[in-house]
This record gives sequence, C-alpha cells and structure tokens, in this order.
Amino acid sequence: MQARLAQALERLGEAGSLATDKLTEINIVGVRALALLRDGQADAALAEALRGLELAERAPSTSYFSLLPYGFAMETLVRLAVEAGQPEARTQAGAGAARMLKVFGQYTRLFPVARVQLAIWTGAVAELAGRGADARRAWRRAAQAATCSQVPLDVPMAQRWLARGLAGDERTAALTRAAEGYAALGYRFEADEARSAAVAASGASTPPVATKDSDERMAT
Repeated sequence: MQARLAQALERLGEAGSLATDKLTEINIVGVRALALLRDGQADAALAEALRGLELAERAPSTSYFSLLPYGFAMETLVRLAVEAGQPEARTQAGAGAARMLKVFGQYTRLFPVARVQLAIWTGAVAELAGRGADARRAWRRAAQAATCSQVPLDVPMAQRWLARGLAGDERTAALTRAAEGYAALGYRFEADEARSAAVAASGASTPPVATKDSDERMAT
C-alpha cells in the first residue's frame, strides 16, 4: 500500500506541474491532500488541503468533476481536525472544514447531485463543533438521500458516516454495508478501513453480513 501511495503522489506531483487551469489544479490538490494523509504526512496533507480550499474559494467557476476532489480535501480537513498531533493544526483543520462546507453549499446549488455529500459534511462539521444530535440528523438524511442518488459512492460514504452515530449491531451493519459498497466500486482502502471498523464494533474476527431489514432501518 505504501509503495502504491508513493507512486500515486509522484504522479500527482507531475500532473500538478502540468496543470494549466485552476479547475485542474484544484482537482489535483484535493486528491493529493488525502493521499498525503494516508501516507502519514499529516503536515503536508493539511497544507495541501488548505491550499485546495483557498483555490476553491477564489475559483470563478467549478465543474461537475470537482465533486470527488472537493470531498477528498474535506475528508482530509475533518480527519486532521481530530487526528493532527498539534492543537494549532487541529484548530486550522477544523476552521478549514467549516469554510469548505460553505464551498460545498455553493457547489450543491450548482450541482444538486452533491446533496448527499453536503449532508455528510454538514454532519461532520456539526460533530466537530460538539453538536452530536445535529450530526446524527444530517447523516440520517444523507443515508436516506443516498438510496436514490446517481452517485454510486454516496451509498457507502453515507453508511460509513451514519455508523458514527450508531451503536451495537446497527453500527456494525452500517459499517459492513459501507465496506461492501466500497469494495464493489473498487475503493480498496476505504473498504478495508470500513471492514476493520466493523470488526472492531462487533468484537468478532469477521463482521456479520448486513440484512435487508437493517438496510431499511438505516435509511429511515
């Protein structure tokens, strides 16, 4: 995994040097931020995510294809707001996440297809602010909207974040659904992460299979 990340970062660096417009640059920066975080380069990841945020805030236009890179930058900021080693870095990341949420709101007005991710990140920012009930409501809304979304990634993403507000078997089932959904789309890192979280939540060596009944419960 580390070798693949190093190769990806090298290629992203090469692509960034060839970018000739701001939209392409924003997209590359968002992807690179999350790759740096997964490579254990927290300081560099924060700097890259904040650079992507500033580019997005100043961009005169955007693109449908920016949804995924925006999400990568946002996830980087949300995670570092909790996981960064230094308090100053956590504060920077948390403030950046709140600003990036505004960018998502503007983006969603242009591209309603982003509404599931807007709900996910609304919940994440609420959780960072200590508003747990608001976070859980946003994640339930995201899970419900994901059932009729045209973005395949929305379903496992919504289940992964929904699980943060659940406990016991319901948490395990949501994480299992997330792992299965990510795996079906070829998102190996996310699938492994969700699968490991499901195992930890269940206290078993392998997570249980999600059932239709629990699927319906999670979406309501």
